[in-house]
Amino acid sequence: MINKNYLKLLRSKDKIKKNNFIYKILAKRIVDSIDLLKYQINNAAEIGINENEIYNYLKKKFIDLNIDRGDFCISKIESKKNFKQIDLDKLNLKDNYYNLIYSNCFLHLANNFETTLKRIFNSLKSNGFIIIAIPDKESMFQLLNSMYETDLYFYN
Repeated sequence: MINKNYLKLLRSKDKIKKNNFIYKILAKRIVDSIDLLKYQINNAAEIGINENEIYNYLKKKFIDLNIDRGDFCISKIESKKNFKQIDLDKLNLKDNYYNLIYSNCFLHLANNFETTLKRIFNSLKSNGFIIIAIPDKESMFQLLNSMYETDLYFYN
C-alpha cells in the first residue's frame, strides 16, 4: 500500500517541478466528460488544483460560471488568487450548491474516502454531477515511476 502522506509530499514537489505527467491526460478526459453534459452549470468546485485546462475550458463554455478551487498545498501554487486551502478529511463545501464538482488525481489522498465523498454529494444540487479521476492500474504505474523520479531528483 502506498503511503498517502508520501503522495501528498510528492504532489507538492510535483507542483514545484511542474511535471504534471498524468494530470494532462486525465484533464482531457474530464473535459471530454463535461462536454457531454448538455446542461447549464452556474457553480462548480475543483478539488485538487492541477493545470488550468479544465478551469479554462469551463470558463470559456459557461461565461458566468463561479468556480471554487481548493488544494492542500496552496503554498506551491504560483498564483494563489481564488484558491482555498482545504483539508480533505474536513472538507467544507456549501450544501446543495454545486452543479458540478470535479477532481483530477486528488481525492484518493483522503484518509477517509467514504466520508469525503458523502460531503461532496451533500454539496451537489439534486441534478448536479461529479467527475473524479483516480489512479487506476494504468496510471498507477506512471504515478509510481514519477515517485521514483522525484526521489532521484530531490534526494539523488
